[in-house]
Amino acid sequence: MESEIEGWLRASAQAVRERDYAAGSALFAPEIFAFGTVADRAEGIDSLVARQWRVVWETTSGFEFD
Repeated sequence: MESEIEGWLRASAQAVRERDYAAGSALFAPEIFAFGTVADRAEGIDSLVARQWRVVWETTSGFEFD
């Protein structure tokens, strides 16, 4: 039986692989505060998508969590 966390990780990885920003965004709180490899900080899901995901996901292939 898949745990809730495993389901979240699987859904997140699928969103990255498919470049499905709407599905990825649905997995996070709208008021998220995040940092990443490209964006030094992102306040809110729209900022995270624009400043981190759209840059990184476009060059990512075959993404999976180990």
